[in-house]
Amino acid sequence: METLSEDRTRGLLEKFEKGNVVSLLEFPCQLIRGSSTGADDVFVLTKLEEGGYRTKDGYLFEIEPEALRMPISITDFGRYSFHPSEKERIIFPYHVASDGYSLFEERELEQIYPKAFAYLSTRKKELEQRNCDQAWYGFSRPGDLHVHDRSQIVVPLIADKGSCTLLPENMFDYCLVASAGFSISISRYGLFPYYVLALLNSKALFWYLKQTSHSFYEEWITSTLSSIGQLPIRRIDLGQCDDWQKYDQLWMLVEIMLALERDLRAMRPEDNPARARTLLRQMRDVEKKINTRVYALYGLTEEEIKVVEGG
Repeated sequence: METLSEDRTRGLLEKFEKGNVVSLLEFPCQLIRGSSTGADDVFVLTKLEEGGYRTKDGYLFEIEPEALRMPISITDFGRYSFHPSEKERIIFPYHVASDGYSLFEERELEQIYPKAFAYLSTRKKELEQRNCDQAWYGFSRPGDLHVHDRSQIVVPLIADKGSCTLLPENMFDYCLVASAGFSISISRYGLFPYYVLALLNSKALFWYLKQTSHSFYEEWITSTLSSIGQLPIRRIDLGQCDDWQKYDQLWMLVEIMLALERDLRAMRPEDNPARARTLLRQMRDVEKKINTRVYALYGLTEEEIKVVEGG
């Protein structure tokens, strides 16, 4: 027998799924988990200021910079914020094009990047012990690397609130790792990433995600391809005046939020605490406006909003 709370939750979930909505994957989007090397201790290196690279176990090597990318881990981004440490590099032995990717041939890798190949060769026995369908120097699960390179949004693997952000345009300099989460490539380009980002970071859709994901340690959830991909996205018809206004308002609010986040991250709060407090207050105000507009998009009542916000 369902309790009143369970019945209310089920009814609200059904309301999100009704009307002019589609799942995120039908928006249409491609949602891809980050790459797994199967041996981060080998592939991930620390860039040294004095030159060269250090392995996890402390050995120094010279590697061609062109053979490397910057890994994106879960600590490199947050809510409306992309802030890679830029200290680490990951050996990236792949060709990537707009329609696919391929692993370097072994002789080709040795000829083009002899230093990277020489380093990997010192760890060949270790790499051969992985469960890997490709050559011994490839990633164990590379994923769709070409999709990552054109993605616009990153979703964390674990979160206690909507913590998505925009990815940089030069994704060919980066490599999203599996422990970080998922990338989203929106087929309808232009400004739609701003709209989707507003929904993903809203209280409304994070509440929905909490109900359909594995929860742990109080408010934290683990995202899965299924739970993220099935999030209900309100359709927007830009040919309709009312829809255009709703879309335009959310787009402008996200742009403001991204700018405020950049300003806050660019400063040292202790140097100007008054300015930091002002930025944080402005961000809270913008976030409240985004949530209000998203609630309206899905037609939530005051009582339903209280359920979403834990009241």
